Amino acid sequence: MSRVLIVGGGAAGMMAALSAAGKGHCVTVFEKNEKLGKKIYITGKGRCNVTNACEPQELYQSVVSNSKFLYSAFSRFDNQAVQDFFEANGCPLKTERGGRVFPVSDHSSDIIRALSSALEKAGVEIRLHTPVKKLLVRKAEDGSNAIRGLKLLSGEEITADAVVLACGGLGGLYKNSTNFPHITGDALGIAMKHGILLENIDYIQIHPTTLYSKKPGRRFLISESVRGEGAYLYDKNGQRFTNELQPRDLLSQAIFSQMEKQDTEFVWEDMRPLGESTIMKHFPNIFSRCLEEGFDVRKEPIP
Repeated sequence: MSRVLIVGGGAAGMMAALSAAGKGHCVTVFEKNEKLGKKIYITGKGRCNVTNACEPQELYQSVVSNSKFLYSAFSRFDNQAVQDFFEANGCPLKTERGGRVFPVSDHSSDIIRALSSALEKAGVEIRLHTPVKKLLVRKAEDGSNAIRGLKLLSGEEITADAVVLACGGLGGLYKNSTNFPHITGDALGIAMKHGILLENIDYIQIHPTTLYSKKPGRRFLISESVRGEGAYLYDKNGQRFTNELQPRDLLSQAIFSQMEKQDTEFVWEDMRPLGESTIMKHFPNIFSRCLEEGFDVRKEPIP
């Protein structure tokens, strides 16, 4: 039996732990936060869109470029296997419009509960409030560096046969982000410190529109489906300045350029073209949050 250490208790870390434990390894997961799956709680507006129920080939076609990178993973664990896993671990699922799969309860906490239960059954050790400082490295027989374990921020050193870094991205480093501030690219920093090759680190998911606020903390996402339903973007003079349906990166550039041009901190998004019925039926959470901030999306644009 080999010892496997996994840094990060999100979806990737938990699934990696279950896979390793299923092969008979002794597994420990290190999570710096107070609970597992912290980001899962906010996915899908708190409902967690687990996967899509369409055929794998249809999923490949929705990937903008190089969908072949999914082939190997899907050959071992595809979207149907994901659904089977959660159903088998006590979380019934349902399929909604567009093939989107959610827990029947509409609570992302049930997804985390299913993962946590599976980890417990598999005998995986979980260590919360345990940030990792660096990798332990030794010289291999061929002179190359070999990872032999972890050093925790507390100073404790733990040796192992394998280490998996599953620490998530770096969205929390940005001034304005829909991510939690604890998502700080820890794995990237650890890897860079040890000369481990990183690839495509500029590939960061972009959300062009969030509710503007001067308050500290995470920004509230105004999802792209709002624009897909017909919302408009206006400059400070109330004039449309771009195509709202273009790809996220191009739309973000257009918004940023308009803000620089007019020396403003935000542009306006107008949901009124959707009509009150669509707003209340499809975007009740956005309506409620904006109302809390003093904006009625049925009657006025929002920053």
